[in-house]
Amino acid sequence: MKHASNKIALTFEESLSKLVGEISGKKVYTEQVRGKLDFSLTAYIKFPSHIARISSSFVHGFFREILDDYGVSLVGAKIIVEGDEWLVSFIMENLL
Repeated sequence: MKHASNKIALTFEESLSKLVGEISGKKVYTEQVRGKLDFSLTAYIKFPSHIARISSSFVHGFFREILDDYGVSLVGAKIIVEGDEWLVSFIMENLL
């Protein structure tokens, strides 16, 4: 079921502060995002503030399906990543 607000707030255990690995990224996308957002509209994906580090491999795994289906130009334009400024910058740099 798609969220009426077209926004997903990702959830992770509070004790988890690092997101690493392409397989982990794919798993989080599959479990928490796939089929829940309408990418024909502006969609928001929010990362929690307790995430202190994120690897480029996690970013690639998480966004692989989005990039394959919609292309990189939609990320930042119609797919808005929210979270701490450094995290959003890191994600965007690793997608371009």
